Amino acid sequence: MELIFGTSVREHGHRTGRLAGFELDGATRRVRKVIFSGDGELGNHAMARPFSSVGADSGDVEIRPHTPSEEPRPDSVILLSHTTRILRAGHGVGRLIGVDVAPGTGELQAVVGRKNWWTRRFRVDATSVDLSVPGEVRAGATSSRAA
Repeated sequence: MELIFGTSVREHGHRTGRLAGFELDGATRRVRKVIFSGDGELGNHAMARPFSSVGADSGDVEIRPHTPSEEPRPDSVILLSHTTRILRAGHGVGRLIGVDVAPGTGELQAVVGRKNWWTRRFRVDATSVDLSVPGEVRAGATSSRAA
Protein backbone atom coordinates (compact mmCIF):
# COMPACT_ATOMS: atom_id res chain seq x y z
CA MET A 1 0.00 0.00 0.00
CA GLU A 2 1.50 3.30 -1.10
CA LEU A 3 0.86 6.19 1.30
CA ILE A 4 1.78 9.59 -0.17
CA PHE A 5 1.87 12.83 1.83
CA GLY A 6 -1.03 15.16 1.02
CA THR A 7 -3.45 12.32 0.30
CA SER A 8 -6.97 13.00 1.59
CA VAL A 9 -7.81 11.29 4.87
CA ARG A 10 -11.42 10.32 5.62
CA GLU A 11 -12.82 9.26 8.98
CA HIS A 12 -16.41 8.06 9.41
CA GLY A 13 -17.04 9.01 5.77
CA HIS A 14 -16.04 12.66 6.24
CA ARG A 15 -12.85 14.35 5.06
CA THR A 16 -10.71 15.12 8.11
CA GLY A 17 -7.49 16.34 6.51
CA ARG A 18 -4.41 15.39 4.56
CA LEU A 19 -1.70 12.85 5.34
CA ALA A 20 1.20 14.62 7.10
CA GLY A 21 3.52 11.94 8.48
CA PHE A 22 4.19 8.49 9.89
CA GLU A 23 5.51 7.12 13.15
CA LEU A 24 7.70 4.02 12.73
CA ASP A 25 8.97 1.58 15.32
CA GLY A 26 12.76 1.86 15.11
CA ALA A 27 13.44 -1.83 15.78
CA THR A 28 10.84 -3.49 13.56
CA ARG A 29 10.43 -0.72 10.93
CA ARG A 30 6.66 -1.01 11.06
CA VAL A 31 4.36 1.95 10.77
CA ARG A 32 2.71 2.43 14.18
CA LYS A 33 0.68 5.55 13.50
CA VAL A 34 -0.39 7.74 10.60
CA ILE A 35 -0.44 11.47 11.26
CA PHE A 36 -2.79 13.85 9.47
CA SER A 37 -3.99 17.43 9.76
CA GLY A 38 -6.27 19.85 7.96
CA ASP A 39 -3.40 21.46 6.08
CA GLY A 40 -1.15 18.37 5.70
CA GLU A 41 1.54 19.79 8.00
CA LEU A 42 2.87 18.57 11.33
CA GLY A 43 2.14 20.66 14.40
CA ASN A 44 0.05 20.81 17.54
CA HIS A 45 -3.11 20.60 15.41
CA ALA A 46 -2.13 17.24 13.83
CA MET A 47 -3.92 14.04 14.81
CA ALA A 48 -2.58 10.48 14.87
CA ARG A 49 -4.33 7.14 14.48
CA PRO A 50 -2.92 3.60 14.77
CA PHE A 51 -1.96 1.93 11.50
CA SER A 52 -4.26 -1.00 12.30
CA SER A 53 -7.24 1.30 11.66
CA VAL A 54 -6.03 2.51 8.25
CA GLY A 55 -7.38 1.32 4.93
CA ALA A 56 -6.94 2.65 1.39
CA ASP A 57 -10.16 3.35 -0.48
CA SER A 58 -10.23 4.75 -4.04
CA GLY A 59 -7.09 6.83 -3.61
CA ASP A 60 -8.01 8.20 -0.17
CA VAL A 61 -6.81 6.97 3.20
CA GLU A 62 -9.80 5.71 5.18
CA ILE A 63 -9.62 5.63 8.99
CA ARG A 64 -11.81 2.86 10.39
CA PRO A 65 -12.97 2.66 14.02
CA HIS A 66 -10.18 1.13 16.09
CA THR A 67 -9.49 -0.36 19.46
CA PRO A 68 -6.39 0.55 21.49
CA SER A 69 -3.38 -1.65 20.82
CA GLU A 70 -2.07 -4.01 23.48
CA GLU A 71 1.49 -3.78 22.10
CA PRO A 72 4.10 -2.25 24.40
CA ARG A 73 5.59 1.12 23.47
CA PRO A 74 8.77 0.79 21.39
CA ASP A 75 12.18 1.90 22.66
CA SER A 76 12.80 4.13 19.65
CA VAL A 77 10.35 5.89 17.37
CA ILE A 78 11.12 7.39 13.96
CA LEU A 79 9.03 10.27 12.62
CA LEU A 80 8.85 10.64 8.83
CA SER A 81 7.35 13.67 7.10
CA HIS A 82 7.70 15.63 3.87
CA THR A 83 10.65 17.54 5.38
CA THR A 84 12.71 14.34 5.64
CA ARG A 85 15.69 14.44 3.25
CA ILE A 86 16.83 11.43 1.22
CA LEU A 87 20.62 11.09 0.89
CA ARG A 88 22.69 8.77 -1.30
CA ALA A 89 26.46 8.65 -0.76
CA GLY A 90 26.21 11.75 1.45
CA HIS A 91 24.52 13.89 -1.20
CA GLY A 92 20.90 14.99 -1.20
CA VAL A 93 18.84 13.29 -3.91
CA GLY A 94 15.42 14.57 -2.84
CA ARG A 95 12.74 14.74 -0.20
CA LEU A 96 10.48 12.04 1.13
CA ILE A 97 6.98 12.14 -0.42
CA GLY A 98 5.61 8.88 0.98
CA VAL A 99 6.18 5.26 1.93
CA ASP A 100 5.17 1.85 0.64
CA VAL A 101 4.05 -0.50 3.41
CA ALA A 102 2.66 -4.02 3.66
CA PRO A 103 -1.16 -3.68 3.90
CA GLY A 104 -1.77 -5.97 6.87
CA THR A 105 1.33 -5.55 8.99
CA GLY A 106 2.49 -2.00 8.21
CA GLU A 107 6.03 -3.20 7.58
CA LEU A 108 8.08 -0.68 5.62
CA GLN A 109 8.80 -1.98 2.10
CA ALA A 110 10.14 1.17 0.42
CA VAL A 111 10.41 4.93 0.71
CA VAL A 112 9.25 7.17 -2.12
CA GLY A 113 10.99 10.44 -2.90
CA ARG A 114 11.20 13.25 -5.41
CA LYS A 115 13.93 15.82 -6.12
CA ASN A 116 11.62 18.62 -7.32
CA TRP A 117 7.89 18.92 -7.84
CA TRP A 118 8.30 18.55 -11.62
CA THR A 119 10.61 15.51 -11.57
CA ARG A 120 9.60 11.88 -11.48
CA ARG A 121 9.38 10.19 -8.17
CA PHE A 122 11.79 7.42 -7.23
CA ARG A 123 11.64 4.46 -4.90
CA VAL A 124 14.28 3.14 -2.52
CA ASP A 125 13.90 -0.39 -1.17
CA ALA A 126 13.63 -0.53 2.63
CA THR A 127 16.40 -3.13 2.94
CA SER A 128 18.97 -0.56 1.78
CA VAL A 129 17.76 2.33 3.95
CA ASP A 130 19.34 3.71 7.14
CA LEU A 131 16.88 5.61 9.36
CA SER A 132 19.20 6.19 12.33
CA VAL A 133 19.75 9.92 11.71
CA PRO A 134 16.71 12.10 12.54
CA GLY A 135 15.32 13.94 9.51
CA GLU A 136 17.29 11.86 7.03
CA VAL A 137 16.81 8.67 5.04
CA ARG A 138 20.18 7.35 3.88
CA ALA A 139 19.86 5.22 0.77
CA GLY A 140 22.37 2.49 -0.05
CA ALA A 141 23.53 2.26 3.56
CA THR A 142 25.07 -0.95 4.80
CA SER A 143 25.41 0.14 8.43
CA SER A 144 24.10 2.80 10.79
CA ARG A 145 25.66 6.30 10.73
CA ALA A 146 24.29 7.32 14.10
CA ALA A 147 26.74 9.05 16.45
